[in-house]
Amino acid sequence: MILQKTGRATCDNFTQSSDTSKNNTVFAPNERTGGLTSLEEMLFYSLAGLVQLVALLIFAFGFFPSKSPIPGFATHESQKIDGEAQSLSLDCVEKISYDKPLIDQLVIVVIDALRSDYLFDEETPMTFIRSLVESGNRLAFNAHVQSPTVTMPRIKAFTSGTVPAFLDIVLNLASSGFSEDSIIAQLQKNNQRIAFYGDETWLQLFPNTFLQRSEGTVSFFVKDYTEVDDNVTRHLDHELKHWNSWDVMILHYLGLDHIGHSLGPKSTVLPGKLREMDSIVRKIYDSLTENNRSFGMVILGDHGMTDGGSHGGSSDQETLVPLVFLSPQMSAASVFIDGKRVEQIDMVPTVSGLLGLPIPQNNLGAMLVDVLSAFTRPQQLHEQLSDLMLVHANAVQISKVYESRFGSEMSDQLDQLTRRSGAILDAYCRQGSLPEGEPVSALIAGYLSMIQKMQGRLLVSFANYDMHLIYIGLGMSLMVTLSLVLRLLYKYYRQETHQWPSFSTAILWVGLALHAISLFASSFVEEEHQIWYWLLPSYLILFGFQQTGKLLVHGKVEQSESSKNDIVKLLIVLVLHRVLRAWNQTGDKWAHLPDIGDWLNQPSHKNELVFLGIGSITLITLMLLHRDRHRLRISHFLCVTGLVLVAFAHFSFDRTVLCVRVIWLIAAACAFAFGRRLWALAMWTALLMKPHNLPLLCGVVIQGRLLSSLDIHPLALYFALAAAFFYTGNSNSLASLDVGAGYYGLAQYHPVPVGLQMLISTYAGPLLLFCVSMT
Repeated sequence: MILQKTGRATCDNFTQSSDTSKNNTVFAPNERTGGLTSLEEMLFYSLAGLVQLVALLIFAFGFFPSKSPIPGFATHESQKIDGEAQSLSLDCVEKISYDKPLIDQLVIVVIDALRSDYLFDEETPMTFIRSLVESGNRLAFNAHVQSPTVTMPRIKAFTSGTVPAFLDIVLNLASSGFSEDSIIAQLQKNNQRIAFYGDETWLQLFPNTFLQRSEGTVSFFVKDYTEVDDNVTRHLDHELKHWNSWDVMILHYLGLDHIGHSLGPKSTVLPGKLREMDSIVRKIYDSLTENNRSFGMVILGDHGMTDGGSHGGSSDQETLVPLVFLSPQMSAASVFIDGKRVEQIDMVPTVSGLLGLPIPQNNLGAMLVDVLSAFTRPQQLHEQLSDLMLVHANAVQISKVYESRFGSEMSDQLDQLTRRSGAILDAYCRQGSLPEGEPVSALIAGYLSMIQKMQGRLLVSFANYDMHLIYIGLGMSLMVTLSLVLRLLYKYYRQETHQWPSFSTAILWVGLALHAISLFASSFVEEEHQIWYWLLPSYLILFGFQQTGKLLVHGKVEQSESSKNDIVKLLIVLVLHRVLRAWNQTGDKWAHLPDIGDWLNQPSHKNELVFLGIGSITLITLMLLHRDRHRLRISHFLCVTGLVLVAFAHFSFDRTVLCVRVIWLIAAACAFAFGRRLWALAMWTALLMKPHNLPLLCGVVIQGRLLSSLDIHPLALYFALAAAFFYTGNSNSLASLDVGAGYYGLAQYHPVPVGLQMLISTYAGPLLLFCVSMT
């Protein structure tokens, strides 16, 4: 109905313009263009489009600001204590030097998507790591990570101590070499041998850095969560047997992340994966302990995951991960700090201190002195002085980053602490004792306070945007919009007759304006679905009142029947809307509340899920074939076969590659051989949907059919499309993307089909509703 009316209007306009063109040349001004020639009209709209594009580019430069890192690589000379300490004897400084490693070997185990509650929960399957609490051989922290919470930016962050940019989300799909100073670069410069096994992103970021026997695994093929980890673990026996052939070993396990994407964090296979990771940590720890090695282990998650299994946003589930330090050399008398809140980038200066490396140039992390103090050293005084030199190095390094952005406002405090530290070292080396009234712990606390103050301001500044460019871009875009609106109003008032819009239509335009204004508030952006969930039924109710008025005013039988039918259809659409909006909770504040999808995904309701899923596919099939029900064709057989296979793929074959590819072929045949593109889209979207969303998809199809038969304003369809986007559980957070949907039917990673399937899965609701309403 919407399309037919629009089409008739377009045809009528074309006919009238054809008649007019008999008497006017294409360059002549006329009433329809508001006094401008067609050429001038074309130039006006072309210029508006060009200015809008420039505005978008300016906005993008402001929203994705480029960082200006300090060039070069750090050295110990640039981070040592100056002043009086320079004249001390080399023997004395050598005793308390901070550039000597505290351990001989380090193992870093990155468990992708390991969020904090997986370790800190009392019933965690990771029993070995928790058991080390009793022996005092573990310090565990609750580490905060900065968004975007995707793998490649996080690797950059916890190896260099820097804050990732949102532009790294795009680069995450095609990682390139990382040229900034980092722990990896410092290890290479100090001739340390690094073995690596795991996510191939590391090999792309740090090419020609690891030992030749290192091996990467593909991170994007999320349907595999077993072999991807087995390919890492199979190298462990060889590396542990030849423990003297490497100094640092890095392992990056992807299976847990893949389980989240493909099965969800509540999957029954997830505890088994956590136990597997725990057993791997035990194997490494026990083996190196038996060899009497002085070693340390760092276990961390690069990011967390939401209850939907995705990540990329800034919720606590995505940004809080464990950071664990293990070592037999850690003192049993050390204070256990289980769950203390730190920044994940704090591991960068801490690991540098453990390995005796210079702290990377652009690091924003603060030294975790609790970890360094936990390692046993010959004398307590030496231990404190070494800690003092380490936090001084951290303060000098981070002050240079701070000065590059904010000037030298912290230099006086740093100079004062440096003079006091130099005096302490001088007294110790010359007299063998410390000056009275100057405890080392107070100086260390002073350094840490200054470091954390600089860190806090730097983290905020790196998360800021170039507001000048953003305002310029928004201003240009607003001017273009206003000029177009004024142009349309001018053309409207030059017409001979004016027809004011109905009240319900006016509500659509007001609602559209209110939605645009709401986007200036972050809380409204996070909860945008609430706006559409309110605007759509509001218009439909007002439209229903109009139809009721027609039913009461007009006495004609035909009009009365038509109005009655419209009212019934509107009631069905409103009921469907209420059910569909409750299917998947989304947004930020209330996403944790239970919904229909959660109920269907419970193991005790598996029978209901299968019944509703198969019933929905059957109903979709009947609706697709309804218009051609009088003629049986080959395309009908293909449509039924394809949708039956979709049902099997969801509830029987576990979406095997062969089954999915057969569905692809059937969908392609329907689309290109028989011209049934809607059928092909229905098959594909039903295949990519999670099983509990199949009834939702059926509801969207019904909603589209009913809306297309109503005489509603085209803007109302736009409102329905926006609501359908959120029905499926989408939000404005990257975490709502279903990455696993991109891999159906694929045996390995291919960027084009993966991207296409993710796109269709994300926009399945509005795509299907639009196509159904247009046919």
